[in-house]
Amino acid sequence: MTATKNIHLSDTDYRKLAGILASMKRKGNLRAPHLRTLQEELTSAVIVPEGEVPEEIVGMGSTVQYRNSLTGAVASATLVFPAEADADKGKVSVLAPLGAALIGETVNTEVRCLAPDSTWTMEILSVEH
Repeated sequence: MTATKNIHLSDTDYRKLAGILASMKRKGNLRAPHLRTLQEELTSAVIVPEGEVPEEIVGMGSTVQYRNSLTGAVASATLVFPAEADADKGKVSVLAPLGAALIGETVNTEVRCLAPDSTWTMEILSVEH
């Protein structure tokens, strides 16, 4: 999947995420399609000063409620950096397919999630910071 729209990120989230992806690229660990797409999206991201990110934007630490467009199931996830990920607590890494699909997106948009064996679409229902 190629980046089709500009995601919005705080300057802090952008710097941290760009650093992580640059390190992964140097080590040859950007093979997964969702990571390559995330890296592409970073090149055209709208960078917003910390504290000025609109409330409807998914950022690091946001809890997102979303609907799987295929099944209709509603779920939620809190977006975190890899070291904080904990599936049992609903904390999803920004480098996981779901996290990479959500970061920088807005409420009431449909987003494609590139999972290892499939691609599915979700609708972002709400974001809490």
